[in-house]
Amino acid sequence: MELKFAGCDVLIIEGKAEKPTYVWIKDGKVQSAAPKGVGHENHGLPADHQNELNDQNVRIACIGPAGET
Repeated sequence: MELKFAGCDVLIIEGKAEKPTYVWIKDGKVQSAAPKGVGHENHGLPADHQNELNDQNVRIACIGPAGET
């Protein structure tokens, strides 16, 4: 539902990035960048990003260290 609110009907991610990457979707625009927090557990990461962006409405899906290998 949050993706729909961001302007996306479908999100397909294929393959593997050469380095850790995050996907940022806002107002129907998609960007990617290197994330902070690589190698950290998931439990505090969403709140850290919400605080960093000063936006408590940001929604985050994390794969954690298991998905980084």
